[in-house]
Amino acid sequence: MILVSNFTELYNILKTHPNIKTCSNKFSEFVVLVDTFQQICSCRGGEKNRIKLQIETQYRNLILNEITANINVFVQSLGDSKIKFLYNQAIVKEFG
Repeated sequence: MILVSNFTELYNILKTHPNIKTCSNKFSEFVVLVDTFQQICSCRGGEKNRIKLQIETQYRNLILNEITANINVFVQSLGDSKIKFLYNQAIVKEFG
């Protein structure tokens, strides 16, 4: 079973499995948004918080829409048919 418990873990999967990232433009947009978040200085807290909220919203939407539509690519790339996605320790979606 693969457990993805936050947006950082999804980001790492997308960065290390390019075939997943390229199956939807939404995945590439998510990676760019997280990259931007990581580059923002913590002294710009308001902007950093705004982008983090965007990321968390996209994370949930990706699970419910893009990942559901492309679950076979995830299963093939990650080598496990059981994948669970969490947000704030609650199950958002479970496959397999």
